[in-house]
Amino acid sequence: MLPDSPCFRAWSRKRRIDLRPEAALTSENTVYAIIEDSGTQIMVREGDVIEVDLREETPDTGSTLVFDRVLAIGGESAAVGTPYVGGASVSAEVLGEIKGDKVIKVMYKRRKGMRRKSGHRQRYLSVRIGAITGG
Repeated sequence: MLPDSPCFRAWSRKRRIDLRPEAALTSENTVYAIIEDSGTQIMVREGDVIEVDLREETPDTGSTLVFDRVLAIGGESAAVGTPYVGGASVSAEVLGEIKGDKVIKVMYKRRKGMRRKSGHRQRYLSVRIGAITGG
């Protein structure tokens, strides 16, 4: 698809960013939160679908996952934590386990005839952000 197409979407590892004009901020989705998960900070809004690192015990599809390490909540009334906002949490519905893009690793030593090629696909947990509470 062309970048000027109305359906063009930019993808990042942690969150899908929708560039369509109708996906712009409206009055009902201006509340956002910055959460910390596995050492990464992710900005989320209600309804966002993000990929987070797998847990040791993978939750079932359709179950609820709660992120309690909220660094900041923004919107009409903003709250910034030191380091976390007290009593704030973000709930998310588990959509399932997915695989990321393939990463190819190539090893080569000149004049020795040594060549190795291997690939890796990281597994992630796909979740849909539900309610942002607290702050």
